[in-house]
Amino acid sequence: MRISLLFLSGALTFLATVVLIVDYVNVPVESPRGLQLGRFHLVDDGLAVADVRLRLDQIGYAGAAKVFGPALQRDPGSAYRWSDYGEGVLAANDVPHAALAYDRARQLAPHDVLILYDAGDFYSSHGKPAATLEAFSIILRETGAPKGDVLTQNVFTYYENLQVRQKKLFDQAIPDAPNACAYLKFLMAGNRKDSGAAVQETWNWLTAKRFDDDTLAADYSRYMVANQQFEAAEGGWGVHFRDRNDGYPLQSRVFNGGFEFEFQNAPLDWRFDGYNSVRVQRDSSVRFEGKYSLRLNFDGNDNPDFHHFGQQVLLRPGRYHFTGRLRTAGITSDEGIRFRALVAGGTNQIRGETPALSGTHDWTPLTMDFEVLSGMPVIDIEVSRHRSLRLDNQLRGTAWVDAVRISRLP
Repeated sequence: MRISLLFLSGALTFLATVVLIVDYVNVPVESPRGLQLGRFHLVDDGLAVADVRLRLDQIGYAGAAKVFGPALQRDPGSAYRWSDYGEGVLAANDVPHAALAYDRARQLAPHDVLILYDAGDFYSSHGKPAATLEAFSIILRETGAPKGDVLTQNVFTYYENLQVRQKKLFDQAIPDAPNACAYLKFLMAGNRKDSGAAVQETWNWLTAKRFDDDTLAADYSRYMVANQQFEAAEGGWGVHFRDRNDGYPLQSRVFNGGFEFEFQNAPLDWRFDGYNSVRVQRDSSVRFEGKYSLRLNFDGNDNPDFHHFGQQVLLRPGRYHFTGRLRTAGITSDEGIRFRALVAGGTNQIRGETPALSGTHDWTPLTMDFEVLSGMPVIDIEVSRHRSLRLDNQLRGTAWVDAVRISRLP
């Protein structure tokens, strides 16, 4: 019996609370404080406000104000209640009181991203750009630009509407390197007509601040090449890697031609597209110069038409001289290892090929001259091997590559 009474008492208390919350919007704001406390000591303002928001289309802001106002009276130290109140009075076109409410909310919770977002939205709509950028910049710093974060994406959308780029407001809007990188990726994922110019402008600011990293440089160059912004791709790539001092792009048009640095999986660096019977890696034990070369091991189980390791090079019209050093150990079959240059994009327009090496040879210079006819085409420089037509055609052995360079002929 005692358990039943306790259960009944709890059930009645729960039902009373629900009834009070549901009836919350009908309580006059001007009710005496004692009456308010007497009637609503069981009410959770957060639940009541959430319930009102779900029914805004039915009761309107006039009805919501009957909740927002008393909730603020009971808890004037809550930033959320001030933000709710600001939203309500703004709906009634009381902009001055809304401004006071959002300012007060920010004072109470200066690092709360939801409060900052509501305040930033208000400031952006009412001619307060400096306050807008301040609020949104704090949001970005607090959240740290996690991948796929909706709040971050919304802030960046505001920035585009506020013309942050055009007004040169990056320093006020972007607080740190992670958010700078996130903003650039946001622009690269967009479909604006001026996306290419926007991306380049943002990249230039970002590199000047030293916010760039290797991964972002790879993403930027890939985006620019895909959009045929070749000079911007080359310029951005060169600026990012300006401290590597391997002669690119003035002494040689080939980036990382000595394989001294890890590959960046980018169009303007070496790439390996993968081939089952070939292993490719940098080698510090055998090299022509520097500290590394490239080693290719062929396992003898295939007759490959191999063109799966190379680099894209951007070249203006003119004649060019290519040279690369090749060393071989036990390369089998009549078709050996060589270099070739061809127009990128699957056209198979071969601009030049070097002789091939089979068997065993010490470091040997392989050269070719070729011509670029027009525009600024993308040229693929590849380590290559033609498929053999003989019966004894399996490719086995090891080849090393080093000191790959392209220079323009007079």
